[in-house]
Amino acid sequence: MKRNIAYSDIPLECYKNGAFDIYSFEQAHRELWNSHYGWIVPSDTYVWNIEGYRGRNPKVFKAMGKPSLKFGFLIHTNSGQPFTLLNAETQLNGKKEFDSQLFVVRAARFNLIFKKDFIGKLLPKRLWPFFYLEVLVDEDGLTTMPAYKMQPGRNCFVVAGVDRDSPYKHLPIPWSLLMEKTK
Repeated sequence: MKRNIAYSDIPLECYKNGAFDIYSFEQAHRELWNSHYGWIVPSDTYVWNIEGYRGRNPKVFKAMGKPSLKFGFLIHTNSGQPFTLLNAETQLNGKKEFDSQLFVVRAARFNLIFKKDFIGKLLPKRLWPFFYLEVLVDEDGLTTMPAYKMQPGRNCFVVAGVDRDSPYKHLPIPWSLLMEKTK
């Protein structure tokens, strides 16, 4: 006997502007279509819709590789705070020193999704989701550290996967349903 599942009710782990929450499939679909930047991690798809530029890249992993994928995910889910070189050392490199040039390279590789294998309208660099900055790391204001931060005033929505506590976590999910425009 086959069990019918209402995909609209499946709970998904999502990040809206970096803040974690559980959304229904239906809510996630709505948020994705109302965001400037959307990322469906399980289906390897990134979408954008900003200032008349609309497009998607269905080959995120192929465009950038695993290290830059994780780097980009951490920036998108950092609640709008700068993702610093120190964050990279602790979250990406097992607390070992992380070269500042490699830090910049990871960001550049992530941004390949706007240049390689995309479908739609090319997104100009000024509209990419995050930017480079130097943040102060001491009270005297003398020492800075490289960082990347999501663009203020723009929103992003990341679908990370099915809620780990859900009974649906092992089911095959038709992630392409999130890409269908609502009527």
